[in-house]
Amino acid sequence: EGTSKTTPLQIFTYLNEIGGRHGVGRIDIVENRFIGMKCRGIYETPGGTILYHAHLDMEIFTMDREVRRIKQGLGINFSELVYNGFWYSPECEFVRHCIAKSQENVEGKVQVSVLKGHVYILGRESPKSPYNEELVR
Repeated sequence: EGTSKTTPLQIFTYLNEIGGRHGVGRIDIVENRFIGMKCRGIYETPGGTILYHAHLDMEIFTMDREVRRIKQGLGINFSELVYNGFWYSPECEFVRHCIAKSQENVEGKVQVSVLKGHVYILGRESPKSPYNEELVR
């Protein structure tokens, strides 16, 4: 669309508008609460979903395989800690620190397209990627 957004809020708001028009980021799930009961949750976060897919693609492109594998496990731990209310716990602080360290080389641009509830990655580029096009030809 030739639109330029520079602040995080402008980017997120714009992605919410675009993603919302295309039905991106809507989920209906049954969750397990901390106290053992189940509940139904319906969530909609189009901007967050687009950013998630773009960031995940950039992680795959720039991160070491084993660091990324460890980070995936830490991401699950982190989400459980936050969901259960342990944001200020020492273990959550430790996990946040490790995840932040894993992101040091995650930098670049990802081109995306959205259509009918899906996010499609069209391309990516990064000065920090170990990808070498000459070696894969």
